[in-house]
Amino acid sequence: MKGRLNSLIPRQRDIRRMTNYTRRRIREPIPAEKKHEALKIANGKCQYPRCNVRVGLVFHHRNLKNDDNRLSNIEVLCPNHHGTRHRGMKRKIKTNLIGQVISSRLVKAKKGENKKKPSKRRGSHAYFLGQRVNVPRFQGY
Repeated sequence: MKGRLNSLIPRQRDIRRMTNYTRRRIREPIPAEKKHEALKIANGKCQYPRCNVRVGLVFHHRNLKNDDNRLSNIEVLCPNHHGTRHRGMKRKIKTNLIGQVISSRLVKAKKGENKKKPSKRRGSHAYFLGQRVNVPRFQGY
């Protein structure tokens, strides 16, 4: 009875997909069966060349479309190499005036384009006995 009732109630992402007037991508989670199959293909380790990390693996979409969950599009990587893959690629998206996606394609990122810019605020300063001194920012407990 419960399974039957759940099939009648649409999932939240299905509702978003039905009301998606701008046709933006809606992330589709990778099903557990495909995750197991991808891990089996990768022998439980990172698929980056000459990497044997077996802990903390993540699933990467080769074409950077997070709703494309074909097994040929999923790659198992360690967090370091997952970041490496993302730093080398960028998706160019063309939209019309109301934000609808017209086309998208993969391009190589220009040098330094995906780098995080360092924060300008390194710490604050205070005056002690008339002289300016740097005070490190509070990092938390």
